[in-house]
Amino acid sequence: LYPMKSIEVVAAIIFDGKDHIFATQRGYGEMKDGWEFPGGKIEPGESPETALRREIWEELETDIEVGPQLQVVEWDYPKFHLTMHCFWCTVKQGRLTLKEHEAAKWLSKDELDSVDWLPADRQIIDALKHLLKRAHNMEQFREMRRRKQLLSEEESVAILQKSTSGTLALLGDGGYPYAVPISYVYSDGHLYFHSALEGHKVDAIRRCDKASFCVIEQDDVQPKKYTTFYRSVIAFGRIHIIEDENEKRATARMLGARYNPNDEDGLSQELEKGLARMLMIRFDIEHLTGKEAIELVRRRAT
Repeated sequence: LYPMKSIEVVAAIIFDGKDHIFATQRGYGEMKDGWEFPGGKIEPGESPETALRREIWEELETDIEVGPQLQVVEWDYPKFHLTMHCFWCTVKQGRLTLKEHEAAKWLSKDELDSVDWLPADRQIIDALKHLLKRAHNMEQFREMRRRKQLLSEEESVAILQKSTSGTLALLGDGGYPYAVPISYVYSDGHLYFHSALEGHKVDAIRRCDKASFCVIEQDDVQPKKYTTFYRSVIAFGRIHIIEDENEKRATARMLGARYNPNDEDGLSQELEKGLARMLMIRFDIEHLTGKEAIELVRRRAT
């Protein structure tokens, strides 16, 4: 047997700045009529970003701004292995004129499944749905007033990954806010909590699925300055009780391993004893902001 041929390509995830992604329908070859993200092969000596700008100009007569890499897709087609570097892009200049494709569409999050994607391109669709949902949600939440103190998304996520507890805020009895300190585990845009089978928290979640969650990573009181050097994160999103038994067990195991790692036997025994007497709760993050004291901002700048 001969080793499978490998091809390395780049793909442009062209975003309209609001809530749509540009998709093209292939007009040639064995995969004709399949839908894909525009792009092409990386030539010898080219960086992925340079190759992508060249390919989009050749295919669409458009100059693009190449942003961060979103995902690398590895996919085995019958005759070759494909490595596809997917980049978030925006149009700098041009009208996305079709030179090689037979059709194109701007697709919203809810329309991404309306076309017949080529197999490799389909691998990034779930990630795009999440990103478009977040872009849409950004319009619903107010921007932070003191932008200089805003943490990057990566820094905010790092705080969620590092910390072990925070305050969950719900709509409680009689319309009063109900905020409760709680342990959690973060994974891939979601927060997971455990709970007793009933109580104020459970009633509030069943009544209203909107919630927020706050984590304070640092709170260094400066008495003589009458301030604190703080760093914190607030997440907004939707919360619900996990009903699927497989998901419940998997997330309970994730939570247990977060606080008592490397004890598989002990965790399994604990789940066998207690899983039926507890609930697992999932918080889907729609909007995330992090903030730090201006003094910490200045310290990092020096």
